[in-house]
Amino acid sequence: MPRVPWLLLLVAHAGYAAPPVTYQVRVDPEHERLDVSVCVPNAAATRRFFAGDERAVQLLGEPTRTSGGEVRREGEALVVSAWRAHECLRYTTELGAVAAEGRRALVRRVGPDFALDPGLVLWRPEYLQTERDAELTFELPEGWSVSAPWTPLDQAPHRRFRLGTSSPEYPAWIALGPFAEQLVDAGAGRYRLALLGTMDAAQRTKVAEHVRRSALEVSNVFPRVFALEPQVLVVPVGQSREASPFGMSNRGGAYAVSGLVDPQQPEASYRDSWTFVHEFTHGVHPHLGGAGRWISEGIATYYQNVLRARSGRLTELEAWDELDAGFERGRKDRSELALADLSARMGRLGHYMRGYWSGTALVMMADVELRTRKERPSSLDAALNAYLACCRAREQEAEPDAFLATLDREVGGEVFSTLYRRLATQSEFPDLGEAYRTLGLRHATPKVALDQTDRDAVALRRAIMGVSAETNGGR
Repeated sequence: MPRVPWLLLLVAHAGYAAPPVTYQVRVDPEHERLDVSVCVPNAAATRRFFAGDERAVQLLGEPTRTSGGEVRREGEALVVSAWRAHECLRYTTELGAVAAEGRRALVRRVGPDFALDPGLVLWRPEYLQTERDAELTFELPEGWSVSAPWTPLDQAPHRRFRLGTSSPEYPAWIALGPFAEQLVDAGAGRYRLALLGTMDAAQRTKVAEHVRRSALEVSNVFPRVFALEPQVLVVPVGQSREASPFGMSNRGGAYAVSGLVDPQQPEASYRDSWTFVHEFTHGVHPHLGGAGRWISEGIATYYQNVLRARSGRLTELEAWDELDAGFERGRKDRSELALADLSARMGRLGHYMRGYWSGTALVMMADVELRTRKERPSSLDAALNAYLACCRAREQEAEPDAFLATLDREVGGEVFSTLYRRLATQSEFPDLGEAYRTLGLRHATPKVALDQTDRDAVALRRAIMGVSAETNGGR
């Protein structure tokens, strides 16, 4: 649920029901640890608490109960008997003992800040692990902030959050430290930006501006994408060949984005970077699971090129060439698995090119078909914007076929569903021949060839890329 005025009024209303699970997290910077309590109001003969990350036990101090009762460790669970009404489980999470620099650290130390998976911190009561109304409050030292993926329930600077119903095992990050979280407007919403680590003022300005421009490239087409005020966490890394070498959209709590940046890279390198555009575009769709990963990544990959062309960061030729080169990489990444099966196993098998670019092929084919059909012409933009308006706020997860059926319902016909049924069971790369002919494209090296004699094809290409002959010089 978004943090909007009516929600704040509801929380303040005397009739607001107490949440079934509440967390209090006190940050102790001197000892580099978190003092946590989790309280459940209802009595129970036995309660079991599980963490979202199996490594949480490595950070766990000795747990106690406010009743003084016993806490047993059984496998990956903390088990208590004769749980009393309104009792709390208390424990510490040690940060400093395992904190280190680098992407693989259990707790990442980023200059004076800490970043970690909330699954390492929150031991959740079984059967209430994804309770919608569970709430968490941070107690922070003076000058410290928290960046969290959950829905804020207070005014900035945020300290109180609603955890939501997403699985605690989904990827997520929280950050704690002497940084200042910024609220940045984007489209019809805004995002909560946290720049971690040690960067000088010029570097912070450069990085923040790059993130802002990337957000605007997405929100200019999808104004509602930031309506839920997502967390955006930016972590500086050492010397890299790229301005932003890695990014990730996270679903552990709510849609959020995290990205690595090299603050020493020049502005020209940031202009060439597509990472944040790609990750922000993931906000236009729900979590589609492993079987739908090729669809979600296809949407983001398509728009990382289209949106940069629309903003002028790429020329028309550059954008189509990026897509054409990607399709070629997808064709060369051969696999005997059907796309739906490969998608679910993409990470283990490493067939990213086939998965990402097959999904990109599907959404481009759908976009072309919608824009050129005689009855009720539409576009991929329109379908996704309609989805954001109708369903995104209440639908965090969906099966890929159900999501595509919703897009069809919003724009009419069965364009998405038909393509999905045809391609999901194929073991070969999608045939783009018809779409290429309609667009006036021909694969060529070193650059894709654009047919400038077919007026319909020229108009279609420029409608997709949002460019004109004047801005691109007919290139």
